[in-house]
Amino acid sequence: MAGLTGTVLAQADNPVHLTFKGNYLGMSLDEFKQQNVGEHVFLNTGKPRWNGGPDKKFNKEVPTPLCTDEYRGFPGDNQNLAPDEVLCNVAPGEINQAALRFGGIRAAVMLYRFNNKKLYQIEISFSSGDYLAVKSAFFQKYGQPTKLTTLAYQNGYGANWQGEVSIWNAGNQTIVATEGSGNGPAQNPSSPTTGAGVVFSDTANQPASSARKPDF
Repeated sequence: MAGLTGTVLAQADNPVHLTFKGNYLGMSLDEFKQQNVGEHVFLNTGKPRWNGGPDKKFNKEVPTPLCTDEYRGFPGDNQNLAPDEVLCNVAPGEINQAALRFGGIRAAVMLYRFNNKKLYQIEISFSSGDYLAVKSAFFQKYGQPTKLTTLAYQNGYGANWQGEVSIWNAGNQTIVATEGSGNGPAQNPSSPTTGAGVVFSDTANQPASSARKPDF
């Protein structure tokens, strides 16, 4: 397929051209926190008690986004971080739901990853049934993908099908939109756990070989 058109090609020499909801790959952690200030959330910031339960005296109201350079153990924090890596969740729990909306849909999870205080990855999860709406929104903003491919799936009854993957490349930066398995036979296209999602990545800022990589 032909290379990228429109916005991406027109800004190919700009190191911060891939943007999402006003955030761009390469932006600083401080700028991100200032730009994405949301509601406060109650968080237990202490260590568990001897019986494993939370100590209520450590419950406190803290601002969002929640980032692992300030707090740990919040929704989305899987504790699996490279050195100097920071993970931020703009909509933990039920707060800041507007932050999860894009392209006419609402994402299930939206996480931002920083290395050395530079945004290098955005991870967005949503249901397979919303893939076409998301794909259309990215077509409008970034033009035709650099590459279209598929992933193969099979259910317990032996039925086989494919889910589409759309890829936009622009220098060191990439967007990968994955349909997931939810649109296949006897699947639930409304489930947010079927592998549908979008990942923005910037290889110029990502951690070294120990970094997490997209699981597709």
